[in-house]
Amino acid sequence: MKTRKIIITGGSGLVMSRIIELLGGKYNFISIERTPSPKASADKSQLIILDLTKKETVKKVVFDVQPEIIIHAAALTEVDLCEKDKTLAQKINVGITETLTQIAEQAKSFLVYISTDFVFNGKRGNYTEKDQPDPVNFYGQTKYEGETIVQTLRHYCILRTAFPYRADFPLKKDCLRWMLEKLERNEEIRAVSDQFVNPTITDNMSAAIDKVIALKPVGVYHMAGSQRVSWFRAAEIMAQIFRLHTYPALSVSVAQAPFKKENDKVYSGSWEPLMKTYGGGTTMFRNATTIFS
Repeated sequence: MKTRKIIITGGSGLVMSRIIELLGGKYNFISIERTPSPKASADKSQLIILDLTKKETVKKVVFDVQPEIIIHAAALTEVDLCEKDKTLAQKINVGITETLTQIAEQAKSFLVYISTDFVFNGKRGNYTEKDQPDPVNFYGQTKYEGETIVQTLRHYCILRTAFPYRADFPLKKDCLRWMLEKLERNEEIRAVSDQFVNPTITDNMSAAIDKVIALKPVGVYHMAGSQRVSWFRAAEIMAQIFRLHTYPALSVSVAQAPFKKENDKVYSGSWEPLMKTYGGGTTMFRNATTIFS
């Protein structure tokens, strides 16, 4: 019998929908969504339609449910849109986080905040939880502001992740899925060879979140893939795994890449994953890509 009540925001998104699929049989998830949307995990969570910007309504729902844990993953993650509409980004990424932080304290719920590698400027790489954030775009700024708000609590956990990817999810393509589909269609892609990232398979994130639910560790933790690769190397690995003997991936430098703006050039570098701290391990990128099919 599932007795632990956990409210999730952003439950229909690329990441949390997979978490619900994998852990929904173990926990009593209540997913808060702004609008109904089709999702594979619908039968493994309760669904509440609610505008998270309406503080009093959110408070009533939380107090009615009385969750042991709130996992806050809802966010405006499109970097360009955050730059274009800073008011909206501030309202969603900061305002909602502030609301949930206040309510979590009042309801005595443990708050898990899903953050991002974009809180760093990407110039050095090899970041650990002890490094000082220095975001270079507005998306990163709002997520870091959310982190500082959450850290006013006594009972919280901040999980920073990087470039999540998963098995097929028709509602949204992650970066690696987009790259793989273009390679399979033999379409040319320009992949950066001097920008390094730690792609994170959502199944590993699920295992890490399972440990957080069990242990409720307080603090900031990096929850990212253990293998550091360039985007060009990622394309090479996927081509090998999926036996694409010829593939039109061109190696380019960051300076040559057609980014929409300078802010898009941020990269994460290496991370110290949460699983290293609490036991277990993360899957290497080469192995994890096999679940794409």
